[in-house]
Amino acid sequence: MEDSKGRLKSCGLKNTRQRREIIGILEQSGRPVSAEGIFFGLREQGETVSLSTVYRVLELLIEKKAVRRLSTVEECGALFELDDKHRHYLVCLGCHRMFPLDDCPLKSYEKELTDKTGFDVTGHSLEIYGYCRDCRGKRKG
Repeated sequence: MEDSKGRLKSCGLKNTRQRREIIGILEQSGRPVSAEGIFFGLREQGETVSLSTVYRVLELLIEKKAVRRLSTVEECGALFELDDKHRHYLVCLGCHRMFPLDDCPLKSYEKELTDKTGFDVTGHSLEIYGYCRDCRGKRKG
């Protein structure tokens, strides 16, 4: 797995402390994190960085394909994760947990779309909303 310095170098970005620390938070989390979650994680580590700086760095990392933005039904808005592995999620509308899918159900569909339409598919995103086993049980009870 690539470290934060290596990620920045491979994206052609300067290795700044703020960029390294933001990537570090995403590496440590193992799941998508909100910008506010990154901000508070940095504060817990003793970093003095503004929320607007976190957003600016995230936008730059998204532009350079080092980070991916996920939409969400939570009130926090977007979530962010490292763009190092192609992932899709099941999102629980009850507890807002996100469950990663092990494989991509859209690979063959992308090829089919390209063959039928001539459209050059460069990527996709998939989130499926519903209720996890725990929340489904609570809704019935």
